[in-house]
Amino acid sequence: MKKRQIIILGVVVIAALVAYFSSGKEDGTKKAVNVSSTEAKGVRFTRAQLIKNETLPLYVYGFGRINSGSSISLSTEVQGILKQGNVLFKEGSSFKKGDVLAKINNEEARYSLQARRSQYLTLVANILPDLKIDFPEDFNTWNGFYKLLSPERTLPSLPAITKQRLKTYLAAKNVLTEFYSIRKDEVRLNKYTLVAPFSGVIVNTNAEIGSLVSPGTAIATLKNSTQLELSVPVSHTEAKLLNPGNPTEIKVGNSDNFIAATVSRVGSYIDPKTQSVPVYIRTKNQTSEILDGMYLEAKISCGNVKNASLIPRSAISQNNTVYAIADSTLQEIKVTIKKLYDDEAIVTNLPDGIMLVTQALNNPSLQDKYVGIVEL
Repeated sequence: MKKRQIIILGVVVIAALVAYFSSGKEDGTKKAVNVSSTEAKGVRFTRAQLIKNETLPLYVYGFGRINSGSSISLSTEVQGILKQGNVLFKEGSSFKKGDVLAKINNEEARYSLQARRSQYLTLVANILPDLKIDFPEDFNTWNGFYKLLSPERTLPSLPAITKQRLKTYLAAKNVLTEFYSIRKDEVRLNKYTLVAPFSGVIVNTNAEIGSLVSPGTAIATLKNSTQLELSVPVSHTEAKLLNPGNPTEIKVGNSDNFIAATVSRVGSYIDPKTQSVPVYIRTKNQTSEILDGMYLEAKISCGNVKNASLIPRSAISQNNTVYAIADSTLQEIKVTIKKLYDDEAIVTNLPDGIMLVTQALNNPSLQDKYVGIVEL
C-alpha cells in the first residue's frame, strides 16, 4: 500500500514539473497555491509575494499610563473659618469649572470694605464744591462718578484725568490713593470664595469644613479630568519620526473605540530606567471609559512613505537584504528599511512586479531554479 502511494506521489511531482517548464516561458504569473517549500531536481518552490509599491502610512505604537493634564494644590490666601460651597468638599467629589468648592467666612472683611467705601463716598462728596468752582468743565464727570458710589457695590472705574492741575488736586486730597486701596480690598474679598479653575475631581483634602485656615494652607488637591495626558516610551529611532502636533489615536480598553489625541511634546533625553524616549500625548476626555491612571495603547501617525512595500519582517536578512525571483533565478536585493513592526516592515528599493521570497531559505543557491508560490 505504501509503495503504491509513493509511486502516485512521484507521478504527481513529475507532472507538476513538466507543466511548469512547458508554461513558465509564456508568462511570469504564478497561480495562488498553498504549499510548503519543495525541492526536486534543481527546482525549488517557495512562498512569495508579488511586489506592488504604493504610498504607505507610518505609525508608531506605544503603551503607557494616562494621567490628568494638570494637578494643582488648592491653597488659601486669607484667614477664616472654612465653609461648605456648592460641591461636597470630600475626596472623589467631581466638580465643573466655575463651581464654588468652598468658602471662607468673609463677614468681617466685607463690613470693613463697606466702611471704607462709605468713607470714600464722603471724600468725593467733599471735593465736589471745589471742582465746581476751580474745574467747572470736569464737575459733571466727577458728579456722575459720585452718584455711582455705594457701600454695597464695587467701585466704578475712575474718570479719565487729562489735566495735570486736576491730577495734583486729586492726589493732594487722597482721592486716587483711597480709590486703589479700596480696589485692592475688593480683590482680596474675592479670595474668600474658592472657585474651581477647571472641571475635575478632588483627589484629597487636608482641611475639614468648620476648621480655621490660614494664608498659604493647602486644603485640597485637584485634578483636571477634561485634559488628559498619556506618557508613552518609544525607541530613540522612533522618536526621530515624531513631532509635536502628530495626530494620534488612543484605544479605549478592549473595545474597538478610539479617541482622537495629539502629541504635545517629545522628550529630548533617554530615560535611564527604560532606555527609551518619553512622548507625551494630550487628549480631551470625551468618554467616561477613560479614568486617570489607566494603561492605554496609542497609535501615532507620523507621515507617509512613497514607493514603499509592506513585507514580512522574516524576509529581511541581517544585512538588510531580501531574496527575489526573476526569470526563475534567485536574486539578492538590498532594501532600505523605513519602519519595523512586530511581524512586518515597510521598505523601499524593491522594483514593482518582482516576486519577493517571504520564507527563510535553506542554503539558497543562485544556480537553482525557483518557483514562487503566492499565498492567498
